Amino acid sequence: MPCRCSALLAVWLLAGLTHPAGAEVAPLQTAAIGDLPLEGGGLLRDCRVAYRTYGTLNAGRSNAVLFATWYMGRSDAAAALVGPGRLLDPERHFVVVVDALANGVSTSPSTSPGQRADSFPDLTIGDMVAAQHRLITAHLGLTSLHAVIGVSMGGMQAFEWMVAHPGFAKRIVSVHGTPRVSTYDRLIWREELVLLDAAQALGEWGPRNPAVTALALLAIRYTSTPSRLNRTVEAAAVPELTKFWVDLMIGTNPHDRRTQLLAMDRFDVARRHDGKLERAAATVRARVLIVVAMTDQAVSPEPSLAFAALLGQKPLVLDGTCGHLASHCEGERLAAAAAEFLR
Repeated sequence: MPCRCSALLAVWLLAGLTHPAGAEVAPLQTAAIGDLPLEGGGLLRDCRVAYRTYGTLNAGRSNAVLFATWYMGRSDAAAALVGPGRLLDPERHFVVVVDALANGVSTSPSTSPGQRADSFPDLTIGDMVAAQHRLITAHLGLTSLHAVIGVSMGGMQAFEWMVAHPGFAKRIVSVHGTPRVSTYDRLIWREELVLLDAAQALGEWGPRNPAVTALALLAIRYTSTPSRLNRTVEAAAVPELTKFWVDLMIGTNPHDRRTQLLAMDRFDVARRHDGKLERAAATVRARVLIVVAMTDQAVSPEPSLAFAALLGQKPLVLDGTCGHLASHCEGERLAAAAAEFLR
């Protein structure tokens, strides 16, 4: 018998923007990294990168692990992934959780003093990684990373790290990421883009805006699967679940969402290699663990599986019914595999 969705809200926190109750959240730190040249031209002026750290850097400065946040994810929400037996183990590693550009914490359309809202420049996944690299090298003074880990859009950043800075990270874990946008991914993201534009055209970014509700309904569908929703949520609870997601939506800035969404929509790890994935794969110097969910309806697994084959490395396949939230539903299996890989 399906349960009321109020008992399931913790499942949705991976797509949310606030940290779960009881999670120990490290203090937020901010690095001023100066003007950042952008891949598409121009500058992101007075760029600031927010981050949180867990654990201790060892004497050899060789145990640093960078975690890249997901689409509209924030570093406080990632606290749920930090701890012994979890994806990020601060007893073994010095974990640096970095807020991606345009997430509303690092420099974003909603926070930039001089490039606010529509005047904010277009960003790429490559720009996000360039800011992270400057944070790690110029601000934290590290010359290498033990690993880079990312989930969803963070998984795309992990792919970018593989080819943009070969060998800088010894190991890279991409969970539910993709090396390039698939046709189905683009259809989903373009639908969200249309709804974002409609929401802004209709006026107030709030619960009475029907386009915001449509965005929430779209997110519910693409982060889960039909079988998972039918099994775990009563039909009568759909209004409650919708309200939960609407509240998440209006807790974000539409300009921030649009900027990160377009960055994902443009992403192709082979863009500097004549669009050839095999050429991009040939530049990789790290050991790589690629994690996919076969029922993922937000980020198609096929491009990641193809890239793993090019690398000659076996992917970790999560084959449950949770779709894009498989890293939560199968979190123990993922954490165990990641821990073994990071050793």
